Amino acid sequence: MQYFTALLNYCMLIPVRSADGGPARGEALMAGVVLLPEEGPERPQPVRRRAVTALGRLQLEVAAEVAQVAAAEKVKQYQDALRQARGQVYAEQEAARKKLLDERAVQLKEARAKAAGEVSAAKDRVARELAAASRDVEATVAELSAEIARRILQPPPRPGRGGTPAREAR
Repeated sequence: MQYFTALLNYCMLIPVRSADGGPARGEALMAGVVLLPEEGPERPQPVRRRAVTALGRLQLEVAAEVAQVAAAEKVKQYQDALRQARGQVYAEQEAARKKLLDERAVQLKEARAKAAGEVSAAKDRVARELAAASRDVEATVAELSAEIARRILQPPPRPGRGGTPAREAR
């Protein structure tokens, strides 16, 4: 706000010129020439006016430098705030990503446990079926071995007495 005040003060000290750059408001055509009393009221000498103008320009330059410093500070503050906001957003995104990964890991662990349970149950079922099949085979081993031995040891049938139906058909 101070630099605006300095700028307004400076603008009040700048001499007004006409559109063609010549003097305005009764100023002398040539700098440093004092009007004679018969020409009009005495005016302050242009040297003093230039000194005031130079002082005003100096104040304006100082005000401009102060304004630039203030603007640079505001830009820095804005960039810092923007950096902090980005950091906060990135931290929130990272937290959300980590939460999602943790949930996914829990679901994967549950799915693996369920699959392991199903595999274990299937192995148990196959083992029970194998044991039942082994008992059935052991129960019929004696009967099957007796049947095999009887067929091997049985004399072959004679052609005329009830042989195979294919031989009898000839």
